[in-house]
Amino acid sequence: FFDLADVFLQREEYEALVERLQGHAEEIAGHILATIARYATDEMRKEPFRDRVSFTAGWGIAGWATQATAGINLEHYKDDYERLLATLTHETFHRFQLQVCPAEPTVIERARSFEDLTRFPFPDERDRKFYEVLSYIFLEGTATFVAPSHPPEDLEASRERGIELLRECFASIYEQGNLERADELVNEGLRSNGPFYWLGAYMAERIVQEYGPEALGRSLKEGGPGFFREYLSTQPPEELRWGPEIEVKVAGLVPGAS
Repeated sequence: FFDLADVFLQREEYEALVERLQGHAEEIAGHILATIARYATDEMRKEPFRDRVSFTAGWGIAGWATQATAGINLEHYKDDYERLLATLTHETFHRFQLQVCPAEPTVIERARSFEDLTRFPFPDERDRKFYEVLSYIFLEGTATFVAPSHPPEDLEASRERGIELLRECFASIYEQGNLERADELVNEGLRSNGPFYWLGAYMAERIVQEYGPEALGRSLKEGGPGFFREYLSTQPPEELRWGPEIEVKVAGLVPGAS
């Protein structure tokens, strides 16, 4: 428990931090909800959104969102309130996605999980896997755009690597039939705030620039392939596209598309 030594040695400072967070709970909640509401549609704003946030110490990762709660490890932030708020907003946006994004159609009576947001029962196993890839880029990318934290030193290189990984995923799935390799590539794209975060964030930025903040909310309702299709409609630069073969496949994976 080396991490808890930090709390032990700075007990007064952590006590002051907790008291400050408690004393400004309404302002913190207002900041987070106002940020999310900016990118919601009018229809979404009519639905109640209540959330739970866990403040912890002794966890390895900095922030997270699960089916049960959004969470943050105070040891990673201490009194760096700008970073702390960005992470809280990012993780709460993930919880908002659980409420508004399309889920695997058989999810009716039980609470949605994030895995449900990445699944669609296509007959072809390869389509199911590629839908999952697109969905992870969509979910992490939109949350990163709304509340970015820890950007890489070279954003352009990170986006370009994200496109390379997407192309490699496509080849692994449809040309080589190697779904395990696709999983490895997805892990690389997502690991430690990886390239898929920043590729997806750029896509969200293009959509908002072209169609306004509420367009991001409309994209949330369409899921991963719909988000990709919306991005392509903004006519992005050629170097930030991924090729006609993938674009055709993306269009065909939008549920309900003809």
